[in-house]
Amino acid sequence: LVGNTVAAASDRPDLRYYFAVLDTPELEALAAPGGFVFIPRGALGVMADEAQLAGVLGHEIGHVALKHHNATIKAQRTKALAMFGANIGLGFVRGPAGAFTPVMSFAADSLAEGVLKGHSREEEMESDRVGFQYATRAGYDPAGLREFLGSLKAKSSDSGVAKFFSTHPGIDDRLQEQDKLGQGTSGGKREPQRFATAMGR
Repeated sequence: LVGNTVAAASDRPDLRYYFAVLDTPELEALAAPGGFVFIPRGALGVMADEAQLAGVLGHEIGHVALKHHNATIKAQRTKALAMFGANIGLGFVRGPAGAFTPVMSFAADSLAEGVLKGHSREEEMESDRVGFQYATRAGYDPAGLREFLGSLKAKSSDSGVAKFFSTHPGIDDRLQEQDKLGQGTSGGKREPQRFATAMGR
């Protein structure tokens, strides 16, 4: 419900989005090409209401809407093709049976890793900005993402939070940017009770 509401307010509202909850304690939500957005239970456990969920989902939808994966896929595809060429070359070289298999496996793994790897600092900041806009357009309180990031910063000693920071650089800069974006804005729906009911609290 929240994801589709925010996605409809994005810059690519005609794309069909798919949302799934991962049954893991991780804190890092992620997006993949084609409109797939995943959020772990660990992240949901930190949130207090739908506004915070809308902020996080808006950020991930931003990665999809801004096509942040495309450049990475192109680079990894080039690498995979090079490995494929090496595999063909091995076909003309005598060696142990199945010697090419690790090469192809490495090429496939590289492509997958490139798609799901952490984004650059610039891409994270850009997704923060458009995610803020998407949540606002969808009618949610745009302070949601800032509150979520603030909650994580307060738990910075936790191992799960440290892992999140390692793939999402510049937390202080992101919080400052959210403060700037929030100036002059107020209000919007929060839906804490509906969120709590959905979470089984």
